[in-house]
Amino acid sequence: MPSPKNKSSKVVFLGTPQFAVPILEALINHPKLEVTAVFTQPDRPVGRSREITPPPVKELAVKSNIKIVQPTQLKNNIQIIYELAQMKPDVLVVAAYGHILPKVILNIPKFGAINVHASILPKHRGASPIVETILAGDKEAGVSIMKMDIEVDHGPVLGIEKIKIDGRETKGSLEEKLAKLGANAIAKYLPDYLDGKLQPQEQAHHKATWTSLLSGDEGLIDWNNEIEMIERTIRAYHPWPSAYTFINGKRVKILEAELADSTISTDKEFFLGGLIIKKVQPEGKKEMSGADFARGQKEIKITPPPELQ
Repeated sequence: MPSPKNKSSKVVFLGTPQFAVPILEALINHPKLEVTAVFTQPDRPVGRSREITPPPVKELAVKSNIKIVQPTQLKNNIQIIYELAQMKPDVLVVAAYGHILPKVILNIPKFGAINVHASILPKHRGASPIVETILAGDKEAGVSIMKMDIEVDHGPVLGIEKIKIDGRETKGSLEEKLAKLGANAIAKYLPDYLDGKLQPQEQAHHKATWTSLLSGDEGLIDWNNEIEMIERTIRAYHPWPSAYTFINGKRVKILEAELADSTISTDKEFFLGGLIIKKVQPEGKKEMSGADFARGQKEIKITPPPELQ
């Protein structure tokens, strides 16, 4: 394996959401690494105001005076491929970038592309590993540092870091924990890999499980599921896209709930289907407590989605 001639290895980082920010920060602060450019998704409209907003990774890159590239796509993008090749990176580091890297880009750096994936590979390959970790009721979560190939989350692994989880994590809270874990992991494994001290190990591909890309329409609660699964669904889809149901014909997001023994609502607690509903957000309204929502209803009746009525 070749070794960089200089003390600092040139890194081009590819990432977009908040999950990627601590990982980029760890690379920027590492004494043996030099982040020469950041690739991230284009600025996009966000929220009800649809204000054009830069990705979190871009904000850090701007503060750090790092070159920023925001292509709308990579596949068959000759200009971007040429620009990246001219940068002559030693390695690419990828964390929740949002674009598939074609083979021609994977082959540009001498050390390839290293991905920070938010699961214990080969379990939960794909676009939504944190969601699936919660839905599956896993007792531990983790990040895998892997060398990318042309298949999704298929490449050999440099190292895996794990944490115990307690069954109260939401997608948001677990994502925050794994981002910090990923930052520590990339700082731990990448330099040894670049120095030739660490050889990637093939995954046990027969044990692989898969996750799919989430859409904003997902999260409809199936009240025929076991109550434990419903509770995990609420946590797995918070804060986005949010689990929801239809109560008295209107869509209501269920933001927080916990398992309960009782099924009778009181002035202080709202029970529904074996759950204490702690926080909700009715369509077109602000977040409120479940108890406040229940007090405002003459009756509580779960109804089918409008298209099924």
